[in-house]
Amino acid sequence: MRQKLIGMAAVLGLVGTALAPASPAAAALPTCTRAANMVGESGLWLWEVPLTGGKSTNCELNQGDTGDGVEALQWVLNICYKRTEVNADGQFGSITANALRAAQRTAGTPADGIFGPNTRKKFKFRSNGGSGPCSPWTLSPWYWYEWD
Repeated sequence: MRQKLIGMAAVLGLVGTALAPASPAAAALPTCTRAANMVGESGLWLWEVPLTGGKSTNCELNQGDTGDGVEALQWVLNICYKRTEVNADGQFGSITANALRAAQRTAGTPADGIFGPNTRKKFKFRSNGGSGPCSPWTLSPWYWYEWD
C-alpha cells in the first residue's frame, strides 16, 4: 500500500508540474508586426522602429517572422551596423539572424539572434528621416509619431 501511495504521489507531482501555469517571464512577447517613426522629447526622430500593431515597442522578432517589423530591423542592420549582406525583404531568415547576432555583439547585448526589448534598448536606429546618423534608443523617451 505504501508503494502505491508513493507511486501515485510521484505521478500526481508530475501531472501537477505539467499543468502548472508558465511564469510571466516565460510568456512570449508579441511579434513586432509594424514599424513607426518615433519622435523624442529632444526633437530627434528615429526612423522605422519595429513595434506591434498596438503601437508597443515591447515586442520581439525571431527567425521565421515576416513583415514590416522585420524589414525595419533589416534596414537598421544594413545601415547602422553595416551588415550589407542583409536584404530588407521582410523575411527573417538565417542571414538576418546571423547579422543580428553580430550587431548584438557590437551593441553589447547577448547575441541570441532575437530582437526584443533588451536588444532595442542597446541598439542604434536611423534618425531624422533616415538621412541622419544612427542614434541610440537611450537618448530620449520616445513616442510613436507616424506609421510606416
